[in-house]
Amino acid sequence: MQKNNLLFRAKISEAQFAEILRLFALDLNGCQIAELLGINRNTANRYVMAIRKKIAQHCRRGCCCDREQEGISVNLVSGVRGRNPSMQHVLIWLFEEEGHVYAEIVPLRFTGLMQGIMRGKVRADGVLEALGLTSCRAIANMDNKRIFHLQEKGDGGRAKRALITPVDRFWVVFKQRMIRLRGIKRSSLPYHLKECEFRFNNAHQDILGLLHGIITYDH
Repeated sequence: MQKNNLLFRAKISEAQFAEILRLFALDLNGCQIAELLGINRNTANRYVMAIRKKIAQHCRRGCCCDREQEGISVNLVSGVRGRNPSMQHVLIWLFEEEGHVYAEIVPLRFTGLMQGIMRGKVRADGVLEALGLTSCRAIANMDNKRIFHLQEKGDGGRAKRALITPVDRFWVVFKQRMIRLRGIKRSSLPYHLKECEFRFNNAHQDILGLLHGIITYDH
């Protein structure tokens, strides 16, 4: 049986990590896990973040986004770091395919262009096709927590929609998660976003079983 590769420097035992993973699967945060297991809070938070990073790597490989994943992954992390710790100017692309939703932080070099689309100054259809973002359904603004829907006909996202879409449901879940966590640090946003994506798309699956596979076999 393969051992997981997250037991760095033997801070905890395999049994303790198994308990951390089980509680993480139940959607407990690092502080709650530390209290329940009687371990150091920093240690718990470190392992929880390590799990989130593994989830992010796993999700990016399965993303439906029509573009070079390796290039966008670098920008996903670097694009949310900076001197300003707020979420101002942070935008998120929301993709949908077969009821699954995928989220990627917009790289800084595309932020102005996306803001132009949201303000109705730039046509969305040609830009999205040129960028290889044909499956993008909406742009979320982390500053005001609103989403701007992109219509197939390039109507500026203002057409009335009769149904609540998976993208809508995902964004509600993510906003509720932010409230429950009392906010998310800008530097950790990519990992919380991917964790939420993972849980949303696998809501009817065995989360713990999936996590075991990710930790054991994903490299």
